[in-house]
Formats: sequence, structure tokens, C-alpha cells
Amino acid sequence: MMYMKATGLIRSGLLSLLVAGSASLAFGSAAFALSVDFTDGSWDAAHGTTSYAVHPSGVDLSATGGLITVNYVGGPSGDDSGNDGLGIGDDEITQGGREQLTVAFASAVTLERVYITDLFQNEGGTGLHERGEYSLNGGAFTSFVSVGGVNGALTLNIFQPGVTTIAFRSVTDSWSDFSVKKLTYATPEPSPLLFLGASLILFWTLFRRQRVSSH
Repeated sequence: MMYMKATGLIRSGLLSLLVAGSASLAFGSAAFALSVDFTDGSWDAAHGTTSYAVHPSGVDLSATGGLITVNYVGGPSGDDSGNDGLGIGDDEITQGGREQLTVAFASAVTLERVYITDLFQNEGGTGLHERGEYSLNGGAFTSFVSVGGVNGALTLNIFQPGVTTIAFRSVTDSWSDFSVKKLTYATPEPSPLLFLGASLILFWTLFRRQRVSSH
């Protein structure tokens, strides 16, 4: 009698799980929203390296054409011009595309936004605005140009799923350079289908055991 009562309680609990799983399935998979701020002080150890892969966020950095610089007020680069973020060599990604910074994720993410700084207008003369480029997963480069934001700020609205790497470089001219300050991305939660399937298997196993024990 006690066994049947306990089993009944388990079955009730599993039914609740099934309802919750069905609701998650109806409303679609949720995702974990995350952000990485390269000026928060936790990236200091990346300064002066060509690769950095031990940050708690699981986001890795690598550079070609120079060493990684971490730039913010009081930061290791000594650049006190503002909360600028990552650069290469002196303090920014420059050298007409020869310097390249790559940010890699531990697994594929939906890359939402990237925050650029030090991308100014009229740096090469009137109408000659600073430009940069980015590449997702080693593909073709997409260009972006200064919009005249405070401290050369520009937000790239990417919203691209399946991203494992994003690389940055400046364009081939004598005046363009910029820094990478921050990015936001989302990682998927476990699929509601997996949750629902596991609940069904557990429910069916307990149901059959109860039938066998009652005979």
C-alpha cells in the first residue's frame, strides 16, 4: 500500500514535469543572455599576449600582427583616454588590416551585439571616416564605418546564430583604427523536446513497474 502511494506521488510529480515541458515546448526554447566587457578589469592578463584562453567566461582571444592590448582608465596599457577595450600593438587595431583580433566562443552562440570604440569621423580629412571590418566563423569580412558616437562609439547589431569566432581588422588606409569594448551573446538552453522525452520515459517505466507489482 505504501509503495503504491509513493508511486502515485511520483507519477503526479512527473505529470507536473510533463506539463511544464509541454509549456516550454509551446513557447519555444529560451536562451541564456550573456555579455563580455573587456574593460571590467578581469582581462588584464590578456595584455601583452598573442593568445589568451583562461578567462572564466570561456571566451578566448588571439592576435596576429602584434600583441593584445587591454585599454581602459587605469588599465595595463596605460591608455587613459577612456573605456576603450581591446586593441593590438600600441592600443588599437590598425596597420591597414595587418593586425587582426579574433574572439572565440567555447561553443556556437547567437552573437547579438558588438560595441566598438575609437572609431572617429574625419580622421583622414573631411569626409574620410575611420572604418573597420569583421568576419564570422572565418568567412568574408563585413565593413563598418564611424557614426560619430561619443569616444568613437559604434554598436554593431549582428544577431547571428551559430557563431564560434568573430575576427576584427581595420581597412587598408592610413588613418583607420578602433578598439573592441564589449559584446553580448546568447547560448541556448537544453531543448524542451529532450526534457519532454526524458519525462515520458521515466513516466512509462514507473507505470509499467506499478502494473507488474499490482498483479
